[in-house]
Amino acid sequence: MYIDVWATWCGPCNAEIPHLKKLEEEFEGRNIYFVSISCDDSRNAWERFVQVKQLGGI
Repeated sequence: MYIDVWATWCGPCNAEIPHLKKLEEEFEGRNIYFVSISCDDSRNAWERFVQVKQLGGI
């Protein structure tokens, strides 16, 4: 399991997104789960960010 804690306002977190997407592609079909947890206070900010950055997941 890979756990990532992030926030929309966090510069280093935003810089990690392309690397995380690549890592998810590399491990596709393997026995690993990627869990990204946002610590944003605003659900609206989080939802907009996920849409704009085209982040997958549930």
